[in-house]
Amino acid sequence: MPDASFKINFGNEAVSIPFAAVTKFEKATKKDIKILVCLCALGRLATDVETAKKVVASDHGFSEEDVANAIAFWRGAGVIELEEAEDNVISMPEREETSPEKGNANLLHADELPKYTTEELTTILEKRKELSTLIDACQQLYGKVFNTSEINILIGLSDYLGFDHEYILLLFAHVGKMERKSVRTVEKLAFRFADEEITEADMLREHLSFLEKSQELETKVRTTFGINSRALTGKEKKLVQKWLGEYKFSFEIIEKAYELTIESTQKPSLPYAGAILDRWHSEGLDSIEKIEEEIVQRGRDKVATGGSFNEDEFLRAAMKHGYGDGEN
Repeated sequence: MPDASFKINFGNEAVSIPFAAVTKFEKATKKDIKILVCLCALGRLATDVETAKKVVASDHGFSEEDVANAIAFWRGAGVIELEEAEDNVISMPEREETSPEKGNANLLHADELPKYTTEELTTILEKRKELSTLIDACQQLYGKVFNTSEINILIGLSDYLGFDHEYILLLFAHVGKMERKSVRTVEKLAFRFADEEITEADMLREHLSFLEKSQELETKVRTTFGINSRALTGKEKKLVQKWLGEYKFSFEIIEKAYELTIESTQKPSLPYAGAILDRWHSEGLDSIEKIEEEIVQRGRDKVATGGSFNEDEFLRAAMKHGYGDGEN
């Protein structure tokens, strides 16, 4: 027997709740959710804050402080907007259309996180002790006390972008290793990762590990190839990222390609080394042991054929195909 279906009896009126609010129910209190429904039921897309507090409080048995706290929470979640230029008006953002492939990850994406007043911040932190604990942990990572603007950002990462506390701590720890660490940098990275749909702590941990390894490898490559007086070009960065990300080569393998480059050209060249690494990857040579064996075998083949095989010509052809003139 098929499962029974259900039908909601809306009667003559219906209350429309922003879809984004549903994704925040887990963090909201029952009172926050009830007050949101009441705000939506006022029957208008926008109303001034003071009227909303009075109407919801008097008609539904909440205190005006309860309503103010709920408005602060839903502001942080991106569900309610305050339009100060229009005499302190609140509104429910219209739902953005999203494709089935991308889901609702960027439903309420904006360039900046919500801004809270000092009073709102005090209310939020008194109400949600776990946020105070998170802020303390991030302050310890940075060795400083955050100002109001920085606390705004941290709360926005939790409520607006929806990142869990483990994710936020990972992000702060990563930026904390930088020479010029700032909470603003954390914010910029958070939006970038949200755009890239890196939204879970495990995903972030893996991605940050890749970024840190890439940076470490880039530093070693710059030192090995004698590129210390300038930054890598965009093309050179893509080469290094490909060796680590796509090919998953160790630095030992890259160093071997450098040695062969010097033997053939008497000068360091990233494109030349890149041609060698491309060939090793295409032939499935993914360890230094396999590569050493292949080099020995090629030497034997060259001797057996009377020196007819010219490694240098092969590499020049490969570079011409993929890298142009092969210069650094």
